[in-house]
Amino acid sequence: MLAPLSLALLADGSRTWNQYVQTTFYRLDRVPDLTEPMVLRGLGLILIGILLLVILALTGVWSSAGLLVTAVYALAAVATAAVPALMEAFWSRSPILPTLVLDAIGFGLPVALLPITAAMGGALALARRRPAAPAITALLGMIAVPAMLLLGALALVWGYSRGVYQALMTFDFRLDVVAAACILVGAVLIVLGILVTRWSPYSLVLPGLAVPALSAVVLLPDPAIDGLLSNRAGAAVWTFLSGGGGPALGALFLVFTIVLASVRFRARRAARQGEVAAPETLRPLEETASPLPPTAASSRTGTSTPTAP
Repeated sequence: MLAPLSLALLADGSRTWNQYVQTTFYRLDRVPDLTEPMVLRGLGLILIGILLLVILALTGVWSSAGLLVTAVYALAAVATAAVPALMEAFWSRSPILPTLVLDAIGFGLPVALLPITAAMGGALALARRRPAAPAITALLGMIAVPAMLLLGALALVWGYSRGVYQALMTFDFRLDVVAAACILVGAVLIVLGILVTRWSPYSLVLPGLAVPALSAVVLLPDPAIDGLLSNRAGAAVWTFLSGGGGPALGALFLVFTIVLASVRFRARRAARQGEVAAPETLRPLEETASPLPPTAASSRTGTSTPTAP
């Protein structure tokens, strides 16, 4: 339940924060006043949502099951993003379905975060079975993982802006095959990139630092941001980063790096203890067998054991 609850809080906080940012014409030229109710509520909900995501990632220290279960939500999120008609069905049931779900879809939170959490569960499961990570694969992963995540994000953003984002703007929920294909390809690339961290455990440090930094950059009073907002893809990126999506993604990457290192350390220690204990169970038979009784020993040597009178 942590995953949907965290997304709901992130969506509500992002919507409130986004309303405040719009009052500044999409530019923060001053430090936000934390005493303002809109700022306090928006940032507070975002922080709580990020905290729940961090707790979800920390459960991977003990078990990969919690993260793997989010694959069910991830499949639903990808299907909804690829087929906007499903989102229209949600919209028509808005009196029953919480509005926060629609807000989360609008900010791109489910399709961006849920495949990542599911893939993190898979990477932890692989690391528990084979914790070794050769130096060459760890080095290559430092390049491959960010590249795969970047390519996946670009495909996901382009497909999302052409499909879901366009549908929300125009209320045209017809299927766009190219947009759906881009969303599927982007999700697969992101999942594969996270799975590769099993062989390169520290490859998410750079993306974990870069994404929150980009979230701060898109709120700066820079004319380049106006160009970003002038097209659908740029507007989709700004919407995700300016809310709780960017900080949540960065926190998830960094915490998962620590969790993965902990899981690999414990798995290697258990493997070493198993290797040490194995020779003890394979000692020669004569060392572990009980000594022969005196009568049997004397019968082998041909002598008799004297008996007391």
